[in-house]
Amino acid sequence: MPMRQEDLETFVAVAESGTIAAAAEHLFITQSTASERIRSLEADIGHKLVERRRGVRKVALTPAGERLVPIASAILSLYDEAARVDMRPRRQRLIVAAADSLNGHLLIPFYRAFIADHPDILLELRTSMSPVINREVEERVADVGLAFSLERYPDLAARELFRDRWVILCHRDSAFARSGRAADLAGEHEINTHYSPDYQTWHRHYFARFAHPKITVGTASQLGAFMDAPESWCIAPQSIARPLTERHPELVMRHPTEEPPARVARILVHTSLGDDKGRLVSMFESELRAYIATLDL
Repeated sequence: MPMRQEDLETFVAVAESGTIAAAAEHLFITQSTASERIRSLEADIGHKLVERRRGVRKVALTPAGERLVPIASAILSLYDEAARVDMRPRRQRLIVAAADSLNGHLLIPFYRAFIADHPDILLELRTSMSPVINREVEERVADVGLAFSLERYPDLAARELFRDRWVILCHRDSAFARSGRAADLAGEHEINTHYSPDYQTWHRHYFARFAHPKITVGTASQLGAFMDAPESWCIAPQSIARPLTERHPELVMRHPTEEPPARVARILVHTSLGDDKGRLVSMFESELRAYIATLDL
C-alpha cells in the first residue's frame, strides 16, 4: 500500500515538534488521529518509527524514523510542487504593434470582438511609429505589425490591408464646407500633423501660400482636441476623420480636389513563424480582413 500524504505530514510534524500532542495541534487533528496515522505509516514502512516512553511526553525516533525524516520531507515538497502546477491550458499570447491611428481609432471595435470571441488568447497591443513597428516584427518583439510605411528587412513579409483616403475635416458651418474650395481655408487655423515625407511634400505644394498652421500635433489621436473652434480644420485619413465626425456631429468631411499620395495600411509578419504562432497570426489576419471589409474605406 502506498504511503498516504497525511501520514507523512503527521510523522514529520511529530519529528519536528517532539510530541504527538504538539503535532496534532499543529495539524488541527486529535491526538488519537495523529497516533493512528503514525501506526498506519509504520505498517506501510514495515518498521517502527517512533518510540513512546511511559511517563515521558516527548517521543524519540527510531533509527528507521531518523532515516525517514529527510525522505518524507522531500516527498511532501514534491506534493506541494505538484499542487501548484496549473494544469489548465496556457493562454496563447499575441502581440500586435500598430500605428496610433489604428490602435486608437479604427480597430477598437475589432479588438473588442476578437478578445470576446477568443478568451483563450491573450491579446497585447502596442502603439508605435511605423518604422519602429517594422523593426519590432523583424526582431520578433511583436507577432503582428500594422503600419503605414515599409522598411527593408530580410525576414519581413508585408501584405496590403487597405488604402486610406484623405479628407479635409472642418466645421459644417465653415466657408470651405459649403464651397469645397481650398481658397476658403486659412493656414493659421490648420491643425497640422506630420505623416509621411510624401505627404509633407504634397502639403508644401498644395498649400504653398500658408505661412504656418495653428498647431502641429504629434499623433492623429490629438486632432479632435483642437477642432473646437468653428474656423479650425485639418487634413486626416478617412479612418481617423470618420470616428471624429461620429463623436462630433458639427464636423464634416470633404475630399480635396487633389489628394495626397496613397496611405497604404499593411500587415507585417515575420517570414519564419512556428506552426502554432503561424496559425494564430493567420486567424488574426483573416478576421481582421473580414472586419475591414465591413468598413467604408
